[in-house]
Amino acid sequence: MSADIEGLTEVDMALDGLAAALSPAGRRKLGLKLGQLLRRENQCRIAANVAPDGTAFAPRLRQKGKKARRGKMFRKLRQSRNMQITRSPDEVKLAFRSHTNRLAVVHHFGLRDKVTPKAKKQTKYAARPLLGFSRADLDAIEMLLLTHVETGLR
Repeated sequence: MSADIEGLTEVDMALDGLAAALSPAGRRKLGLKLGQLLRRENQCRIAANVAPDGTAFAPRLRQKGKKARRGKMFRKLRQSRNMQITRSPDEVKLAFRSHTNRLAVVHHFGLRDKVTPKAKKQTKYAARPLLGFSRADLDAIEMLLLTHVETGLR
């Protein structure tokens, strides 16, 4: 799942200078830390039902004849086992695993899908951006980079 991510150029520029100074093993280690940080931040945001830009998710649609569901959405989707970090010396990816990716894409982009596999009709879901960068994420990445450089210089 890919999305337009604002502020990524800032992260790119900061990482370019740092990447030149690190070995491939050091870049992989830093990539793992970055991936874990981003996964943790996105999990907290999904748990709070908040989009990366700070707006609240659209509420659930009420199903006819059923009691309204309460509580947070995407309880299992936000688990660490469903959010995969893939890293190499040159990149870090945070994505949903294959069996949960379809559900995540439908909700992230607000597509049409069946509520249950046996349903006859498709429902239009509201867009609920699941992954992305917030201003706080960019600040946390900056702090992680500074600490990594600082510990490396000692």
